[in-house]
Amino acid sequence: MFGFLQWLVRVIYLPLLGVRVKGLENLEGSEGSIIFANHLSNNDIIILQVVTKQKLRIMAKEEVFKIKIFAPIMRWFGAFPVSRGNADRNALATAIKALKDGETFMIFPEGTRSKTGKLQRFMPGIAGIAIESGAPLIMASIKGKPRLFGKTEVTFHKKMDVAQFIDPEKKHFENIRAMTEALHEKMREALGE
Repeated sequence: MFGFLQWLVRVIYLPLLGVRVKGLENLEGSEGSIIFANHLSNNDIIILQVVTKQKLRIMAKEEVFKIKIFAPIMRWFGAFPVSRGNADRNALATAIKALKDGETFMIFPEGTRSKTGKLQRFMPGIAGIAIESGAPLIMASIKGKPRLFGKTEVTFHKKMDVAQFIDPEKKHFENIRAMTEALHEKMREALGE
């Protein structure tokens, strides 16, 4: 059923949004990786879930899970709740376990959608999860807010090894801060900001 829904969205919904995808070859062997993307609209989750052709584990704001009709749908799509604004240890543990079990995990490091379309600062959770799990990262840059008959370009970039961001001379929290800033800078460059 999940595969059929992915196909249906890929064939009908994505063309209506004008979605063009680049770098799909960078998703080969992406199981057990972290896919991170900038966040422009609610459509981002649908687009990324469908074009990856995998069932992603997704960290989603806990407020969505309080709406009775959405909670089971979100869980069916592989989402789990996160309490934004603090270090939600349960959500972090769920993400790390999923990665260690070989599942692909998706996160929007900004923590919320951008109202202006400009990249916002990244929350440190992405770096903490990557360092703790040792999972490689794949950046997905989204240009153009997905909307009916719009133009949206999604680019999957080459896989990055978490080790390239770790300085053994630094303390854990310093590595998290430095990695968060480095990933933000890579996204900023990919978006041309």
